[in-house]
Amino acid sequence: SPAFSAQAAAITSFRCAALGFDGHSLRELLRSLLGTFSRNASTSDRSETVASDAAAVAQLCWACAELRAHNRRVLELVAQFSAVAIDESRSGVRSGVPKVGQAVDWIRLAWASLAL
Repeated sequence: SPAFSAQAAAITSFRCAALGFDGHSLRELLRSLLGTFSRNASTSDRSETVASDAAAVAQLCWACAELRAHNRRVLELVAQFSAVAIDESRSGVRSGVPKVGQAVDWIRLAWASLAL
């Protein structure tokens, strides 16, 4: 099977959902990507993984919300990402650029959570 970028697939799925595509193959792709990103967020270096995946995960969760697909899994993934942000906030980890993603990514994650 050909290799693919989970981040590119998540961004593509977001664009397909925004255009109104709601096919079985897109729903299966979303399911697979949710599992991939959930496993990534469970790694030992969660902060770096979450920071690098934030934009793709935000778009993935938004796509799922648009299609009303995989609600529980989306909320679990949002919770994983939020836990990392809370841990960083409590530990005082700060840098010039947010480690967990840009504001628009968090807005998308929040919207997806509320929409589900």
